Amino acid sequence: MMGNWMEKAQDVGLIGPASLRFHTEHAQGFADSPCVRELLASETCLALDLGSGGGLPGLVLATDFPSSTWRLLDARQRSQEHLSLAIEDETFAGRVSVVGGRGEELGRLADLREQQDLVTARGFAKPAVTAEIGSAFLRVGGVLVVSEPPDGGDARWPADGLTLVSLRLEDAWNGAEGHYRAFRKTEPLDSRYPRRVGVPEKRLLFS
Repeated sequence: MMGNWMEKAQDVGLIGPASLRFHTEHAQGFADSPCVRELLASETCLALDLGSGGGLPGLVLATDFPSSTWRLLDARQRSQEHLSLAIEDETFAGRVSVVGGRGEELGRLADLREQQDLVTARGFAKPAVTAEIGSAFLRVGGVLVVSEPPDGGDARWPADGLTLVSLRLEDAWNGAEGHYRAFRKTEPLDSRYPRRVGVPEKRLLFS
């Protein structure tokens, strides 16, 4: 089943040409930290995959942690259509849904804002954009997990910049096929954030 939806995502260009094994292990790497596994193992875990694209890492983690509930968010119609077909599999019945739209707007809706225990982001945007939009969906105490480039470092995530969006570094680790960081939500997000569509990218909170 996992290979089926992933193959289809690869066929339509929603994930890269690397092997399905690589994509699977890279997605599983998001959970290779105690703070993340603890959340995913909870029967009440509500998670959101930011810019889900072809379903990575959301659908892989939803498969590996069958008690977790997922929202797959993407603004692109092509991704929404693919994800909607993928979650028809009985493995995801009743606990995985697709949310279409821009994070800047959806992060202000009452039923989504600061509701998630976990937010994942795989190649979503620049660090400042990912932090600003990701924090909007996280409850206080929740965790944002991102994948990093091989040469990623602390300078990409300055503490004073993260503080602006109520985040602090929780953990950093290397998996079998990737590099990851986790950030803890420390307090409610200032009502100014996320800013309107396009502004987080044009006016970075940090760089």
